[in-house]
Amino acid sequence: MCKTVNHYMNMIEFMYKSGGVVMGRYTQIISQRLIPLPKELSCNDIKKVAFNDIKIDVIYPEDALLRSAKRKLVSFFGNSLYGSFKIRIVDPMPETLNVLNHFPNSDQAYRIWYDGSLNISALTSRGIMNGVRTLLQAVSKEDGMFNIPLLFIYDYPDIPLRGQRSETAVRDIAYMASLKLNSADYMSINSIDEEKRLKENCINEGIVLNSNISYSGCITDENLCVLSENTDTVIFDWMTYGGKCIFPRTAVDFIKENCEKFVENKTRKVVCYTPTSDIYQKFNITAMAEWLWNAKSRDAESFMRAYATVNQMDSDKFVKWCTYNMTPARTLAENGFIERLMSNRTVTVKGKEDLDYCGFDDFIENAIIDIDKYIRMADRAVRAAKQTGYEEGETESRCVTAVLRCAGAQQKFFTLYRMKKRNPEEEQQMVLMYEMMHNNSRSLYYALLDWKNVVDKENLHFHTGITCTAVACMRMADLMKKILEKLDIKHREHHSLSYHEIGGWDVSVFDKEGIAELTYDIAKYADKEGRYHICFDYTDGKSDISVKSISGLCNNIEKAHVLYDNTSSLKRLNNDEPWYEVFIDIECTGRDQEKILKIILERATDNKNKCNGIVGIRKI
Repeated sequence: MCKTVNHYMNMIEFMYKSGGVVMGRYTQIISQRLIPLPKELSCNDIKKVAFNDIKIDVIYPEDALLRSAKRKLVSFFGNSLYGSFKIRIVDPMPETLNVLNHFPNSDQAYRIWYDGSLNISALTSRGIMNGVRTLLQAVSKEDGMFNIPLLFIYDYPDIPLRGQRSETAVRDIAYMASLKLNSADYMSINSIDEEKRLKENCINEGIVLNSNISYSGCITDENLCVLSENTDTVIFDWMTYGGKCIFPRTAVDFIKENCEKFVENKTRKVVCYTPTSDIYQKFNITAMAEWLWNAKSRDAESFMRAYATVNQMDSDKFVKWCTYNMTPARTLAENGFIERLMSNRTVTVKGKEDLDYCGFDDFIENAIIDIDKYIRMADRAVRAAKQTGYEEGETESRCVTAVLRCAGAQQKFFTLYRMKKRNPEEEQQMVLMYEMMHNNSRSLYYALLDWKNVVDKENLHFHTGITCTAVACMRMADLMKKILEKLDIKHREHHSLSYHEIGGWDVSVFDKEGIAELTYDIAKYADKEGRYHICFDYTDGKSDISVKSISGLCNNIEKAHVLYDNTSSLKRLNNDEPWYEVFIDIECTGRDQEKILKIILERATDNKNKCNGIVGIRKI
């Protein structure tokens, strides 16, 4: 290796060991705009250039990606034929060539330097595109002028393939690419034309598109991706989701630790699992992009400050919120409280003898130690976000607070329940924990809705997941109430979390087409406009009969919009699930209006001529 190469490699090694970057006069200012932070960065000056005084030169054999890089430069800077300030994409000189060739993942490496012109050079067009993205992040606009830093950069990624996995990831290509994420895994596309456009978009952004994903294993192979389900083995789970669970978790320190482990293990590809909304985890994706590119760049606080700067937030206040929020958020992620509630535990308790078979031990064994401490931190995070004006953070911390309080109520309730003998004070504590679960189940639902409206107002499927998540806590409150009833412990009745049972086991007869209809008068129980939780159960041949639809009618006109059902085609999740659940918004008000709930059943065989059904309703 030549002396020059040794010099740069030793310099970068020194930076790694010292945990910093080589600082020029303006380097600290510019570094706050760059995510991810380059391996070697310095800036000796910032030059002001008029909007119409920049010329773009590309003296490089052009391919699709390089043409795209040039378009980005021209779109941002313009391209004046007689511009006095030149930005050039150039072939690497021998010295640059030697250095770049000795970097890991050299096909993505690049160099930026100033010698009277601002130059970008790389071994491939992928490296050029990375250099262009860095430059565009570094430049700012002010009063009709560009503030162009005179950069010196050598840079390359630690992990070759970095990206996202999900159907929605392919709709967020531009944002991924802006962070130098270069891999998108998806399962299917709706149409051939859509897939063609996606592939062209990925080519222009330098993103590797994979349409076939393996679902297991810690990855070393290019065709595998890290999934959040592999938490125990690869610890890449800043957000864990149980089935349909939707819940915000921002935990930047967790992400940093995990990315460092991937780099240490020389993982080839890391693809983050994305939930229904990509906007939802913008902060987490950005953090992943930072430390998969440069694992030893910034500490957690420095990254938070850079993120706040890029997103035009007060960095001190943002760091304060994030610091308060990330510890309780991480605690919830590692504990999996919400995920266990999403496991669809039965709430059917017919007698005292049934209580011993409900499997409550895990509520105690998986208790969060010192949970009150985390609740206080989450409360402080809510206040800190309000001070910052960071609405997304405020709603997230409200969600975290509500869930922690639900977890605390559940832990104490079942700890007391497992006691062989309880005095009146301990029984009263059980009642108070039921009250807490009830109140915070409602708080969680509304906090999740507020949070959704901030991050992704239009995504109805996202709404479905939120509803399902909140219902898990609501149903646990119902279970606590049933236990109090079976133990003959007096408690306050909460109708908002209790079903009003309508009628008895009403009989419905199937017609020749195998369709049966049950109707229920719900005017007495749905006298207010708003959201209602409808539950329906039936007997006699569940394996042959399914629920086709549930609808609400006001004066014979359909006025209730079904927001959520717990499965496709309203089929029950498992044999222990006591209800079919539907959320509907009822628009008409007043008890004088006729309100009918109509349920359509469908049979698969001719084995049954009739079916018995029962309905419960409660207002959310």
